[in-house]
Amino acid sequence: MSASVTGSALPEPFLRFELEPALTRLGLIRPIDPASWAEMWHGVRSLGRIGGPQRVLRHVVAPLATLLGYDTPARQTPVRTREGLEDGGWHLAGPATPLPVWAVGTDTDLDAPNRTGRAYRFSPTRSAQRVLRARQYRAGLLTDGDTLRLLLCDPTAPDSSLDLTLAGWDAKDPPETARLLTALASPTGIASLPAILEAARLSQARITKELRTQARTAIEGFL
Repeated sequence: MSASVTGSALPEPFLRFELEPALTRLGLIRPIDPASWAEMWHGVRSLGRIGGPQRVLRHVVAPLATLLGYDTPARQTPVRTREGLEDGGWHLAGPATPLPVWAVGTDTDLDAPNRTGRAYRFSPTRSAQRVLRARQYRAGLLTDGDTLRLLLCDPTAPDSSLDLTLAGWDAKDPPETARLLTALASPTGIASLPAILEAARLSQARITKELRTQARTAIEGFL
């Protein structure tokens, strides 16, 4: 299983070297329940390569809700954004703020626009991010059954996302990126997200300052 990040919310150095210690300090790194993991793995495996949104919802999103500690997905009404009414997705209800989720068909490109009867629309990712901002949510999930995308909405920065590839999951041994997902997207993880993003911002600022200092020292040494 692999992971990739887009945007500035989780800079790669922070993601590789500082995120896990930060999650540990916040008490977010916890063992994954074997029964919930087995249900999740079975759902992903039985989905296959072809399926519409409802099949992805049933085989991936529903067991994922259990794995993360949420209730059964609940359908949401369309949400008005600057582009008009857009899909409100599904909500995974938890102890506090719900986690919005969108399921699309296995043949859907998460980053490509969809054709409608009148024009090209924005991609599923762009649409979901607009809904998150319209409803003032800090995070959401989007999946086509192959990629699980954690959408991060920082009010002070551009949208970011963390992609997890579901292929190759092991039935008995959850990969480290699955533990990362359960830490970030669990109810307690979502509640801690502002602190996590602030730690990432401070880390990037420190690295930038150190690089500038090194560059200045090198120039002064050359002169």
